Amino acid sequence: RTVREIVQRQSCLYGHGIYFDGRLYIVKTPICEGDDFESHELWSLLPDGTDFRKELDLSCGNTRMKITNFDGYFYFTDPECGKRPLKRWKPGSEPEYVINGTIGVESFCVTPKGIFFSGRTDTCPGELYWRTGDGEIRSITSENTDVFAAYGLNAAEGYTFQDMDGFTIGGWCIKPANYEPGKKYPGILFIHG
Repeated sequence: RTVREIVQRQSCLYGHGIYFDGRLYIVKTPICEGDDFESHELWSLLPDGTDFRKELDLSCGNTRMKITNFDGYFYFTDPECGKRPLKRWKPGSEPEYVINGTIGVESFCVTPKGIFFSGRTDTCPGELYWRTGDGEIRSITSENTDVFAAYGLNAAEGYTFQDMDGFTIGGWCIKPANYEPGKKYPGILFIHG
């Protein structure tokens, strides 16, 4: 059997793999009822297609997964309730946060000088950032920050609730600019999915 045949049994290959330390690491997604994706998993196997094993459960499904290897660690985004933190993982250990999700990581590049990434916050759709070697996060651009500052946007407040079938659903509430508690405001319900 080919690697593709092994991976595609009961799953969807997410489209990329990394060869590291004698093993091929791939992200795959189990297909659930109705072809829904509930999660991603990091699997590894030997180049000859043997010793196929799950290494790591990753969070949300139906997301853009990015994974790279640098200095013995795998770096990946792992969405959590609307946030997109950057984590790193070394085989045989637990994942750890590199960027906690306050700035959602969209794309990233790990280098000896630090991590360069495009990110977004609740009140700004996107800028470029640099996480230095000592962990400090510096903004490289401020194009959107300056534009959106004039609108007085409030940060999204995350919450979860259970539907009538017991399924947990995440949501956000964004209050209007100059929000006053107790005052009534019109609302907009936006459903994604």
